[in-house]
Amino acid sequence: MAVAKMQALADFLKAQNLFAVEQFDYYMENGTSEVTSKKIGDGFEISRFRYDAVFSVERFSSDADVFLVLINIWLMEFDNNRDQLELEPPKVDVTALDDGTSDVDVIITFDESITIKPDDNGPILFKGARYSVAPAEIIAARKVAVGDNQARQPDKPYERPAD
Repeated sequence: MAVAKMQALADFLKAQNLFAVEQFDYYMENGTSEVTSKKIGDGFEISRFRYDAVFSVERFSSDADVFLVLINIWLMEFDNNRDQLELEPPKVDVTALDDGTSDVDVIITFDESITIKPDDNGPILFKGARYSVAPAEIIAARKVAVGDNQARQPDKPYERPAD
């Protein structure tokens, strides 16, 4: 979970066939973990993990604009809360080589939630119960009513349409 976005973007970039897999490398640096302990769905968010993901392509010979557009489209689709988290835009470093190719490094800051879920056999003891690191499941309410008196009809009942 902690570097899921980095892995997903790397897989996406490799699938685009803009470079040979052996030309590509990616890794994480500058990681920081902020303790949160926040109830989320059926589990707890234990921390926010912020890190720089470095994506490096050696001897890149494809269209650099296409490469950058693909990265930005992926970010818009799969990391669309970047403004809310106040993450900087990707940093790009290009080194032109003598053979008409270039080495390209793209650094993207990601911020991911690390959550735990109840698990009787889990390795983590938290608040007197056992947990495992896993995505928390959030189940949307199907019915909601607003009111402060149990004896009276709610002010405005709402029922979500079936999916």
